[in-house]
Amino acid sequence: MKNLTLALLFWGITTSIMAQSLQVLNATATVNGDYNASLSAHMDLKNTGSNTKYVKAERISSTMASGHANYFCWDQCYSPNVSISSGTDTIAAGATSTKFILYLMANNNTGTSTCTYKFYDTNNPTDTAVQTFTFNVTTPTSADRLLSPNTHEISAAYPNPSQTITKIDYELGSAAREALIKVYSFLGNEIRKIELPNRQGTLIIDTDELGDGMYLYSLVVNNKTVSTRKFVVRH
Repeated sequence: MKNLTLALLFWGITTSIMAQSLQVLNATATVNGDYNASLSAHMDLKNTGSNTKYVKAERISSTMASGHANYFCWDQCYSPNVSISSGTDTIAAGATSTKFILYLMANNNTGTSTCTYKFYDTNNPTDTAVQTFTFNVTTPTSADRLLSPNTHEISAAYPNPSQTITKIDYELGSAAREALIKVYSFLGNEIRKIELPNRQGTLIIDTDELGDGMYLYSLVVNNKTVSTRKFVVRH
């Protein structure tokens, strides 16, 4: 009888472990920037199971520096006072959701802020994945803006997801002879090519005519791709 009890206990523990089918991928766990920058973190969530999952996102802890606040986008974007999504994201078996985006509003305040989010299947709340994000926010100085000649930067797109427009901040080192941003579909097809006329500025991309989904954008300097990021369009 004792052996049977132990066997059943072992089976229950093993089943519980095997039930975890949500997996975090490509997480931007740490974000560094000054309080003038658009600060955001991204992650993908994969359903490694054999059944469709209906997943909620929930902020389970948050330690904010003075003046900081955070909000997230999942099935939609929520205000900072909302800690759990009202809706779910449907993730088919073997599929990966790229919809989660976390934003930090520094409001001209420095400091380190940390928040942790949990993702769970509404049909099986014990099937979860957890990810912690840390934002290190500093004061912008003139030295921060002096890039080396061969350093070229683009920001995360904002707002993201986008409905009508999204913006991208950029700054180019002095070695940049020509620079542009290329926008691609998720399958890699080039959609737009936009020249950057200045060393520093904000590019506004009209997304009203783009279909819902994920897109990639690359900074190309002197015919060389130096950085690639992604944004989501959701009308």
